[in-house]
Amino acid sequence: MIFDGNSLIKNNKKIINPKKLEIEKHIITKFLTHGELGFSYIFFKNEIFKAFKLSKSIVEFINDEKERDNKINIIKINKNIEDSYQIKINPIYLNFLISIVESYHGIPVPSITTSFLGAL
Repeated sequence: MIFDGNSLIKNNKKIINPKKLEIEKHIITKFLTHGELGFSYIFFKNEIFKAFKLSKSIVEFINDEKERDNKINIIKINKNIEDSYQIKINPIYLNFLISIVESYHGIPVPSITTSFLGAL
């Protein structure tokens, strides 16, 4: 991969899709625009920890559902996170977490379309 500033010039293996980096751009922008460096580091660390913790929670939920032979869908995953952590998850952030689960943990997650059709 070759970067020129914040533009992706060469992405031979298509590892990074620049159109799907909305959450990453938001985190980096907030990190870079914060006035005090110490607070920027704390914010950045907290965002990474939050993404790690929530993605790990998704992995645990998927493994529990597989053990019970229940079907896994993104709707159940979203509800589990919202109930467990008492937070509302933005669909874009949920996709960010799902991409972490799929690429870092190697666990496939059904798409929203598959999940929605399966719920019907």
